[in-house]
Amino acid sequence: MAVVTCPVWSQALTRPDAVAAEHSGGAVSYLALHRRAQALVATLSDQGVQQGQVIGTVADNCVELVVLAIACWRAGFIWAPFNPRWRGDKIYQQLLELAPDWVWADKVSQAILTDTPFKAVDISYSASSSSVAGCSTLNGFDCCDADPEDIDVLRPFDLLQTSGSSGQPKFVAHCLHNHLCNAKASSDIITVNQDDGWLLSLPLYHIAGMAILFRCFNAGARLVLTSKDGDLPGHVSIGRVTHVSLVNAQLFDLLMALPLPKSKLKAVLLGGSAINKAAIAEAIDAGVPCYSSYGMTEASSQIYTIRHKKKDHPRCQDRNEYKVVDAPKSKGQILACIDVTLDEGSQILLKGDALALGYWQQGGVVDFREQDGWFQTGDIGRWDGHVLTITGRRDNAFICGGENLQPESIERIICAYPAVKNALVVPVADAKWGQIPIALIDWKREQREGLDDWLGQRVNGLQRPRQLMPWRYVRFNNNKLDRRATARIVGELIAKSSD
Repeated sequence: MAVVTCPVWSQALTRPDAVAAEHSGGAVSYLALHRRAQALVATLSDQGVQQGQVIGTVADNCVELVVLAIACWRAGFIWAPFNPRWRGDKIYQQLLELAPDWVWADKVSQAILTDTPFKAVDISYSASSSSVAGCSTLNGFDCCDADPEDIDVLRPFDLLQTSGSSGQPKFVAHCLHNHLCNAKASSDIITVNQDDGWLLSLPLYHIAGMAILFRCFNAGARLVLTSKDGDLPGHVSIGRVTHVSLVNAQLFDLLMALPLPKSKLKAVLLGGSAINKAAIAEAIDAGVPCYSSYGMTEASSQIYTIRHKKKDHPRCQDRNEYKVVDAPKSKGQILACIDVTLDEGSQILLKGDALALGYWQQGGVVDFREQDGWFQTGDIGRWDGHVLTITGRRDNAFICGGENLQPESIERIICAYPAVKNALVVPVADAKWGQIPIALIDWKREQREGLDDWLGQRVNGLQRPRQLMPWRYVRFNNNKLDRRATARIVGELIAKSSD
């Protein structure tokens, strides 16, 4: 058994009054966060929750979930957060598949638990709990079952779902060691210190959101929870945050709010999917420090990171437009906790301490490594000098007229068009060609003419999308594009229109 001292407890001992988390209701110190976590351990134990049991939650980001995370890694409970924005029936089916021992839902999602077989648990941390009598003092943890100085970091801590963008979502089991290794290696590239605040702009049921939690507590920084309205530019403008993690759509929201008068931004970490290169160029031109990353749930978030440096080019006067220029390239860095190699088919393979325990199936962990210890990601890549380029996923490719098409390659070309914010290319069955590409476009502005002719000069006849459809048909899963669900909808729409 490998043990470690809880990072929140370490901060509470040395900096008890330092702010650990900020939210719309105020601020919570590291000492207060420690006490709340200890109280919750006792409360959950009083309700019958035992080490190794799974607690499923259906809720948006909130302080209660942060406290639950700390309680789980201390007591050996296993946390499985679910996306509350899924349809009720989808959450119900996912809960049935996982079969957690306990379930908690916030007020918005409480209806999901009505007339279900799941045992409800209360995660409110009551100081009156029978076994928490001494936790009002700094050293009161001795009376609780969980000892912050003696945590087994190799036992399962959380079950996070993959995006499911290339098939059915899987539950990935991480231990505390996985998360802490990734957080430490990330800080070697993006420095985080005790005076910094990282905005929790991504959900805790997603690996990128969970990673923010560990980066903050590992460094003793402030975790800044967004308000209910999710005002990302507002949080950044008033200088509450120094670090923020964004997906492509959030980067555009930030750029539309430029300039940010009181911004103290030190790092904007971009990831989750392909990021619009022109948007990155516009961001760094405006002085926004950008890092783009490649990561995945199975590797506890970051794997590879590029710091983008400012490139001399004319400033864009109209913030509603983005110049078509490649984002500057500099030498990327693989995190120290991960080994990366490419196999003969250019598939990316991974090893290392940040690699998760495996997939959770039928109440236990099933290792996903091959016999040689490498994990096959399914992502296809290539090295361009010191830059790792992700060209797509192996299982996204489709055949059109006998040619193997990679939709991500077509999407990158479409996104270079000035009026396009984002694009998704999906295959649809066709009697003549087998499958044909259809493009869904997220436009930046109303001037949309000319894209088809522009593409005709940059892609071959088979790669050229047969139709351009509105972005509203795109479906998402865990904040990531759901290619298969979108392809089904597009296929049905095209079939209907041809009847």
